[in-house]
Amino acid sequence: MKLTLALVLVASTAFADTELGRAEIKAGMDKVKADVDACGQAYTKVKGIVKVRVVVAPDGHVEKASFYVSPDRALGACVASAIQHKASFATSAHGATFEYPYVF
Repeated sequence: MKLTLALVLVASTAFADTELGRAEIKAGMDKVKADVDACGQAYTKVKGIVKVRVVVAPDGHVEKASFYVSPDRALGACVASAIQHKASFATSAHGATFEYPYVF
């Protein structure tokens, strides 16, 4: 039983030292590229930048994704929904909140 406890402590210490950096954020966002591209294909006449704010939990799942700039409300909602439901990230000590732009 002491061995198991020691392994858990080592794992939790390693987990507590991690943060999401640029590379981890890009890797997570790359997972939704096809879905975001599909949003662009659905709204081909809309041109401009969609900016999304993403809140990631420490376990790597997306707690919230919302757009705050978009040339079209439906396009922004499509992009935010794709991220909310398809993106996943590495685990980290505190999660992360970041903004990410897409150009259409």
